[in-house]
Amino acid sequence: MEEIYNKKELLILNYIQNNSLEKKFVNVTSIMSKYSLRDYIKAYIIYEKYSFTLREYDMYVKENNLHFPKKTQMCEFIQKLSKYSIMKNIYLTHLPKTDSNIISIDSSFIQNKSNSLHVDRNRHYYNKKGIKVTALVDDNELPTEIKITKASINDAKIANDFVNEIPIKSINDKILLADAGYDSSIIKNTLRKKKCKFIIAKNKRNKKTKKEKLQAKKLKNIVKKIKNEYNIEIKKINLPKNIIKRNNKGIGVKKKIKYKKRIKVEHFFSKLKQKRLMYITSKKIATMYHFIFSRCIDLLFFSNFINFSNINC
Repeated sequence: MEEIYNKKELLILNYIQNNSLEKKFVNVTSIMSKYSLRDYIKAYIIYEKYSFTLREYDMYVKENNLHFPKKTQMCEFIQKLSKYSIMKNIYLTHLPKTDSNIISIDSSFIQNKSNSLHVDRNRHYYNKKGIKVTALVDDNELPTEIKITKASINDAKIANDFVNEIPIKSINDKILLADAGYDSSIIKNTLRKKKCKFIIAKNKRNKKTKKEKLQAKKLKNIVKKIKNEYNIEIKKINLPKNIIKRNNKGIGVKKKIKYKKRIKVEHFFSKLKQKRLMYITSKKIATMYHFIFSRCIDLLFFSNFINFSNINC
């Protein structure tokens, strides 16, 4: 684990130096010039490793007599990392391409702890305040796109806006997997426009289609005829498996095998929501994005998608 954090430190340092962003991070005229860029990155790695608050970080630095920046300077440095989206760019450059054309979408609730601007109540989580993190995940259990919204907004509405924002190249000729919360005609139409196939679980609360209404009418007429002719009471009709082959999700038998891969989104969120990301600890959404992509870089290291040999000291 320590080796991963050491290599992560080098990744951040190499990216800032290669893109000539040193002057933006360390200002010569201010108090920040006391510490080098490497000192800031080392301090940030310790701050992230132990998932400190800024107050806890300041206490740790004083107790161990470390030559690291103070909490106010550390706060400025994290804001600059999030402003120039350093973690996002590092993650996207090292994100591997997959051969499979299956992607899956889902959202997860993160409870509020310090934020007050971008949060709202979610009635599904005991009316608690928080945000929703929506992610498009590939076959490697890694996100290709992430969006943060208020917790009160419906999943189907978020997904529709999310799909419209995504470029056509990232969705074209792919199969999107989603649960019953995304069963909406609006989402399906937007996916068809972008030439994206989909397997979405059927929502029982939605209205029936025209075909289903016609089938229901035909069955009712047949039942009425049998009752009138033979005077028989029919309580239930057990249709043979040859006519309807559907599971409890409302998906065909062939599509069911592909739909099982949707579990990879759940795996991603279980890995993501650890330590710092269990609650909202930052006041700005930009810093929340920063910590999410920082965690995604850790996942790249854990799954050996970033080679240690490629990173020079």
